[in-house]
Amino acid sequence: MIARLFSEIVNGVWMLDKATADGLLPLITSLLKGEFDSNKIDFSQERLKSHNLRFATFSSGIYRISDYGQIAPPEKAPENSISVINITGIITKYDQYSGPAGTETKINLLQRADANKDIVAHILLIDSPGGEGYAYMGFADAIRKINKPVIAFIDDMAASAAYGLAAAADSIYANADMAKAGSIGTYVQVIDYERFWEKEGLKIHEIYATVSKDKNRPYYEAIKGNPDMIRADVDIFNEQFLKNIENDRGNALNSKRNQWGTGKMFYAEDALKLGLIDGILSLEETIKTIYEEII
Repeated sequence: MIARLFSEIVNGVWMLDKATADGLLPLITSLLKGEFDSNKIDFSQERLKSHNLRFATFSSGIYRISDYGQIAPPEKAPENSISVINITGIITKYDQYSGPAGTETKINLLQRADANKDIVAHILLIDSPGGEGYAYMGFADAIRKINKPVIAFIDDMAASAAYGLAAAADSIYANADMAKAGSIGTYVQVIDYERFWEKEGLKIHEIYATVSKDKNRPYYEAIKGNPDMIRADVDIFNEQFLKNIENDRGNALNSKRNQWGTGKMFYAEDALKLGLIDGILSLEETIKTIYEEII
C-alpha cells in the first residue's frame, strides 16, 4: 500500500491544493531514505473502532456511515434517514494506512446506502484539498449514477478533485462565508532521483528495447527542461475535468470557465456568484432543505 501511494505521489495525475501536495514531500523523502517505518502506525482494532465511532451517530435525521462501514454500515440506517459519507483529507483510490477510506470503498458504501429503502437521500460531507485524478473520475461517475438525491456539503474546503466530486452531486452547499471551493485544475510532479541515488552509491543504467524509443520519453524530456510532452498529457486530463464541471453543474454554472477553471480558489460568496455552489447553509439548514424541498 505504501509503495502504491509513493508511486501515485511521484507519477500520478493530481487534482490537489499545492500546500497539501508540498506537505507530502517529507513522506517522499523518508521513503527514499528508507526511514519510513509502517510498524509505528497503530493498526489496533481499538483505534479503528474509535475512528469509526466518530461517525456512527444518528441525529436530526442523518445517519453517519463510518469510514469503512464497520461500526455504522449503510444497512443499519433508521427509517427515513439521510446517509452521510465523509470525504476528508487527501482523496485516493485505495484505502489509506490509518486514515480515510479510498474512493473504491466509499463508492461501495454509497451504493449500499442507495440500495437501502430506509435511506431517502445522501450527503457528501466534504473537507478536502483534493487528490488523485483517477480516484476523482471513478467516484464522480458513481455519484452521477446514484438514484436518490445526493447533496454535497462543503465543511470548510472542497478543492480540486474534492470540488469535482461535489459538482457531481445534485446540489452543493457550503457551511460558512469563509468556506473555500475551487482550485479546479490538474498537474503532475516530476522528480529527478539521479543525484539522490548517486549519493547512495548507486548508478542506475536503463537499457531499452530497440523499438521502445518513446518509453518514458516524456519523463526524461521533462527533467532535461522540456515539459511539453507531459504538459500535453496533463492538458488532456484537465480538459476532461473542466468538461465534467460544466456538464455536472449545468445551468447552475452562470460563469465561463476562464473565470472559475484556472485553478483559483474562491470563498463561498464568490463561489455562489459564479454558480460553483448553490447556497451557504449550516448542516442543519441543509438537512431541513433536503427534507422540505428535495425529497
